[in-house]
This record gives sequence, C-alpha cells and structure tokens, in this order.
Amino acid sequence: MQAPSVIISRAPLEISLKSTTALILVCDVSGFSPEEISISWERNNVSLDEKLYDNGIATETANGYSIYSILKISRDEPGGKGGSYSCIVHHPASQTPYAAYEKVPIDFLEPQAPTVELLQSVDQVKDTVMLKCIASNYRPPSVTIKWMGGPQNKKEDTVVRKMADGTYWASSQLTIPISQWQEMDNNSCEVVHQPTNTKQVRKISRKGEMEQQS
Repeated sequence: MQAPSVIISRAPLEISLKSTTALILVCDVSGFSPEEISISWERNNVSLDEKLYDNGIATETANGYSIYSILKISRDEPGGKGGSYSCIVHHPASQTPYAAYEKVPIDFLEPQAPTVELLQSVDQVKDTVMLKCIASNYRPPSVTIKWMGGPQNKKEDTVVRKMADGTYWASSQLTIPISQWQEMDNNSCEVVHQPTNTKQVRKISRKGEMEQQS
C-alpha cells in the first residue's frame, strides 16, 4: 500500500472576484495505492455539503493513483468569505484520515480602497519635473488615475502590478518641462476605485506643498 499525498491550492483571486463563486479550492491527492479512496471537505471542523464539491475519478500514474476534488463556495453560502478549510482523505493505507488545510481570511473577497500618494522630483539634466501618483493596497484591480491641470503636451506613463498578497499597485507618472511647471499654480491627480465607490484627489503646488482631498 502507498499512502496518499494531499495538497490544497486556492484559485487566483481575480478568478473569484469575476465569478459568482466566492471561493474555489482544489485538493490534489496523488501517489496512493490501491485506488480505493474517499474525499470530503470541512470548514471550521464542520462537514460541508457534498453539493459544494466535485470529486474526480482516480487515474493510474507511474507513482500510483491520483485524484482531485474541487470545492466551490458561492457568495450566498454561509461562510463563503473565509474560514479554516480542510480536505479530508480516507484511504486503506491508514485508519487515520489524511488531511490538508487552507486558512482563508474573512475579508478575502472584500473590495479594498487604495492608499494614494503624490510624489514630486526634478530632473535637472532634462529640465523636467516628474510627478508620480501612486495607488496601492487595493482590490479588485479596476482603478483609474487621471491628471487634472497642467499643459496639454504633458507626457503620462501608467504601470499596474499585482502584489503577492492579492492586492494591486498602480502608478501614473507625469512629466512636465520646468519652464511650463513654473507657470502653473498646482497640479492634481484623481484616483477612482469603482468597486469601493471611492474618489481621492491629491494636489501638489508649484512649491511642493501637497493637499489631500477624499
């Protein structure tokens, strides 16, 4: 007899955010023999309804048998937004069940408004002023950064990154010739995050004094 290896993985956050399914967990069981096996799921040590998960069919591999189980929790299901999940596997190799665990934060799918900051720097070589508007620590990734004021021939560069913790980071850089910057009173960036219905404005004056508006 060969004991099974049990591993839980979580679907990427953006898949869950775009779906009516709030949480998708996959339990991969491999390397076991014989093929007789059963898989069930628990949340906070309470058995979950079999309707919430689909178990595959055991297939033979070079290192024994393998099988998977996919757990799908909808947004309307109680506890669909977090908890301690476990994949429980019963196999003849042991009288004690095998298990793998995944702790899902309670606010796993809650939209989160960005933190916004506006930075200024001067490139004396190119005679330009660079303003960078940064939105960080937000989810989901639908954010817009808009510059207000300033010359029409300004140059804008926007970058968006996904962070390891599932949040997002975005920046928009505005480059203005110093000669035009000296003629301006101020410039501001507006950050809108529709999922949290928030709009934040950061204003910076020609003297580098920054104001905040929410």
